[in-house]
Amino acid sequence: GTAMKRFVLIAGFEAFNTDLYRQAADQAMARCPQLAIDVFSDRDLSARPDEVAAALESADAFFASLIFDFDQVEWLRSRAASVPIRLVFESAIELMGLTCFGRFTIGGSSAGMPRPIQALLAKFGSGREEDKLAGYIGFLKVGPKLLRFLPSRRAQDLRHWLILYGYWNAGGIENVTALFLYLARHGLGLKPGVIPPPVTSPDLG
Repeated sequence: GTAMKRFVLIAGFEAFNTDLYRQAADQAMARCPQLAIDVFSDRDLSARPDEVAAALESADAFFASLIFDFDQVEWLRSRAASVPIRLVFESAIELMGLTCFGRFTIGGSSAGMPRPIQALLAKFGSGREEDKLAGYIGFLKVGPKLLRFLPSRRAQDLRHWLILYGYWNAGGIENVTALFLYLARHGLGLKPGVIPPPVTSPDLG
């Protein structure tokens, strides 16, 4: 009886991985029939703009990675801004500024967060590009440890965002599938069953 939820993924610079993302989407939809996932590459923004725009218009969640082209960023900003959940990783700062998961938004107020998190978030409000980038990178490294035991809804929304980034950063079909399922549960209120932790490769010296 649960209503369908739609997730739109747009990957830039990684058009060669779109088949992998579509396989992951198929696996996630098989495990969570209430989840509909549309996978596009940045090329589709030029080749199939009407189709991408229609998907975004009905989307409950939007995900983008590695989108830097100015025209594409501006096109996406105007069409994705009304999607309730917006996850943007490693893209133009202007597009990353759309990020919103529950009560967490990049560039939003950091009141109520631990001081190290406040300091990192404050960098996003800086006019200096290098400060914003330093804040983003530092944030991803220390955020999960600081947020794990904080009870506030906003801190937990931020933690969910960082966990989703962890799945994406680890890469591979299992991790992308798990990202879809994690978002389905914690962002869209669906019940996809057991979600595995990220599968990571050991560090090499």
